[in-house]
Amino acid sequence: MQEFPDARIHIVDSLSVSAGQGLLVMEMARKLADGASADAVVEWAEDNRLQANTVFAVDSYEYLVRGGRISPAVAAAGSVLNVKPVLHVDAEGRLAPFMKVRGRRRALSALTAATAERITNPGGQTIIVNHAQCPEDADALIRMVQERVVVQAVKIGRIGVIIGTHVGPGGLALAFWGEPRTSYA
Repeated sequence: MQEFPDARIHIVDSLSVSAGQGLLVMEMARKLADGASADAVVEWAEDNRLQANTVFAVDSYEYLVRGGRISPAVAAAGSVLNVKPVLHVDAEGRLAPFMKVRGRRRALSALTAATAERITNPGGQTIIVNHAQCPEDADALIRMVQERVVVQAVKIGRIGVIIGTHVGPGGLALAFWGEPRTSYA
């Protein structure tokens, strides 16, 4: 504030994380660059933030147990049965269960299906795929999504260390503009 005493700071709760938050920020920046006022962009963000959908897949229960999200007994059973949890960010901004599938390939299929079912205006948007040390799976996920929907562009990145501590190696996140988030269940 000493350097820019007239600066106005706006705070918007994205009710999202990771790639979903990135989608919102990218669109806000585009609107500002196109000449929209900061107040108009904040209002737009608050009105549209629930349309930024994020679905996740984790490859191991280990980090969900460490983070206190599931019990060791549930993790042990899931690991023995090769069950892969698929999660989403709900309307309150919480990480919530979406479904459980057997095997990594089915987890990627679940992310793809959620995108195909909920995406709006795919040809006019950029989707984001982030991964935690699994670029080959991220590439496979992108191919699977592009077989079902045609999007304008795909941005691929790495899951950051904070989210990475919760999902562990093999975590995948997919974010897209779609139907407003409520619950997938």
